[in-house]
Amino acid sequence: MNTDKTEIEAVLTQRGEDGFYRTEITRLIDYLERPGEETELDVVCLEFDTGIIFGFIRYDVSDEKLGFDVSKDSDFGKAAIAVANDMELENDSHIYDFAGVKTLMYY
Repeated sequence: MNTDKTEIEAVLTQRGEDGFYRTEITRLIDYLERPGEETELDVVCLEFDTGIIFGFIRYDVSDEKLGFDVSKDSDFGKAAIAVANDMELENDSHIYDFAGVKTLMYY
């Protein structure tokens, strides 16, 4: 997946019953790191019909754009869950605007 990392403000992935490996967590974090900058992140964990959505959002973005509300009832959470629950809402770039947050969500 060739994505300009400087644009991404949140990165999410989905799982059914399986857990995550360290390399997968590191890959998620790598999408949000900026050269020469310490990266502070907020965790996102949401349930959808067949599993969980897990990932990270840049801390400053979580604060400034979402007021730290990344819950299932927030606009961000509802948008992410909607895409996870409906393949018709997916796109080829895997980049979405969830409540004004440029989000990479992959599977």
